[in-house]
Amino acid sequence: YTKGVSHKLISTGEAAFFKSFNPSSLTTEELVELKTIFFNDYDVSFSVKGYSRSSTNDTVIFLVEGGRIKFEGDEIVEITGDAQILFENIGVDISDKDGRKLQNARAYGRYHPSAKGY
Repeated sequence: YTKGVSHKLISTGEAAFFKSFNPSSLTTEELVELKTIFFNDYDVSFSVKGYSRSSTNDTVIFLVEGGRIKFEGDEIVEITGDAQILFENIGVDISDKDGRKLQNARAYGRYHPSAKGY
């Protein structure tokens, strides 16, 4: 700062990075930092409001705006609420022949590194 000289404030966007993921293999830190889940080459997205991971780490349920998305391993096994309607809107078949796998929905996560340095 120099007295008598005007300075413009520069603002920057929030840091974020994207990667494909298997929810059951995410670390606690990655789950905490996960803010958005995208599917089907970004045709549909959900803001993550919370999560629950089973004690055996094989089941992860994401609380998203308007519903829940439940994974077992890397497979979606249940979608509830508005989340299901959004998947149906983009033409994604939400069950396969045995009713356990979401077809053609590649998942990506947007993470925001925390101030704690996770």
